[in-house]
Amino acid sequence: MNYIDCEGGIIIPKSVRPIVSYEETFFGNKKGANKQFRYGKLHIRQYDDHYVVHMDKVDPSKDPVGHLLIDAPEYLVATVAGLKAAKQAGDTVYARKGGGASVLSAACLAGTVAATFSYILTSVIKEVVDRNL
Repeated sequence: MNYIDCEGGIIIPKSVRPIVSYEETFFGNKKGANKQFRYGKLHIRQYDDHYVVHMDKVDPSKDPVGHLLIDAPEYLVATVAGLKAAKQAGDTVYARKGGGASVLSAACLAGTVAATFSYILTSVIKEVVDRNL
């Protein structure tokens, strides 16, 4: 069995450590895991028969912004791009039609599209950079 996943995480069979007693977290990409845990910079994902463990560069409980910038830039980029696109679309529709539901609809649609595109693009770039390091 290979004990390193495609992203460099360490795969630990549950037979080695059947129970993880750290605090469960909802922050982070679960990547199909049943649960995930954090202990400082240690990030553990629990699957049916194994865990995948990796170390973040920045502890999100001590420096959430630093964690977003260094370990999870795709979330930060998606949020900024989504908010910027939503504001721009809302301002444009408001200037043309005035207030109403059309402003909110345009802002939500533009923000969602921009955030999704930015998240995917940044994730791909991050994966390529991580593989080449």
